[in-house]
Amino acid sequence: MEETDLINTRNLCGAAKYYTEKELEFISKMYGHFIGISARVFRVYGRGSRDIISRWVRMALNGEELIVFQKENMFDYIFAGDVAEGLIKMAENVNKNEIINLGTGTAKKIEEAIKILREQIPNIKIKEIEKEGLFEASCADISKLTELTEWQPKVTLEEGIKKIIKYEKGILEEG
Repeated sequence: MEETDLINTRNLCGAAKYYTEKELEFISKMYGHFIGISARVFRVYGRGSRDIISRWVRMALNGEELIVFQKENMFDYIFAGDVAEGLIKMAENVNKNEIINLGTGTAKKIEEAIKILREQIPNIKIKEIEKEGLFEASCADISKLTELTEWQPKVTLEEGIKKIIKYEKGILEEG
């Protein structure tokens, strides 16, 4: 990469991740014995979280209307438990500086996530807002993750959503 090469991160989160990767690279060069593994975690979701899937589940269970923008956008959703396991696998198996994508390797459209929610919570209320803007699509290439750790995420979006629904229903029953 040359100094004139452009890095076009999509948002502040992407810029922060890139900056951290560069900081780890700098530390490694300055103090040769340092190993930095940067996990590029894709669209994580999980129980008790503030991520979009968990918020949608809570809203649906409370009878609230879900606001959905650009349902054709696609993301690589990864369950938080798989992220934790993936990070452990990286720590156990990677012994050099690496940048590794941590996702499932499968992108799902927002409308597919909504369909899964609707199958589990049939009376879900959805308000779609058509908004001009950037089409977003992200899918992790997990070949390096699989090669270095001999592991890949196990929880599908369908299974993850069911886990979140069960968890959130338990919270509602306790409350």
